[in-house]
Amino acid sequence: MQSGDYDGPDGSGNDTSSETALVGERVRLRCIVHAIPDPQVTWYKDGDELRLDGAAAADKYLLSRDGRQLEITVASVDDAARYTCVARNVAGTVDKHFDLDVYGKLPLRRITLTAAFHDADTDSDSLDTPASFMSDTRDFLKSFLW
Repeated sequence: MQSGDYDGPDGSGNDTSSETALVGERVRLRCIVHAIPDPQVTWYKDGDELRLDGAAAADKYLLSRDGRQLEITVASVDDAARYTCVARNVAGTVDKHFDLDVYGKLPLRRITLTAAFHDADTDSDSLDTPASFMSDTRDFLKSFLW
């Protein structure tokens, strides 16, 4: 490429991706773009520019030196949103969207299962020792098989 030639931002893959995280997890959103000269990257959350200056933002977000990676250090349900990175240079602009869903963790619950058996030989019922399980999902019992 000759001096004075420019190449507008060109993204890779789809322009929208779906991301999921659990509360408390680290989330990394990568804005993969290629351009000459290097683009300036700006991040938005639900259409509003993310202000990454200030103490609150510094505790919540980390931005890579080139601006192409936004990291949410500890995800919360409030972080669920559409994030957009906009890469601009003199030759053009490209947008990449990230639809982030953040799910809360369910508290652990003790589940006690007791199995009763019928012995056909003696025609008597017996009760086995109860088994306890810890589960953080509501569908645990639906998938548990004896």
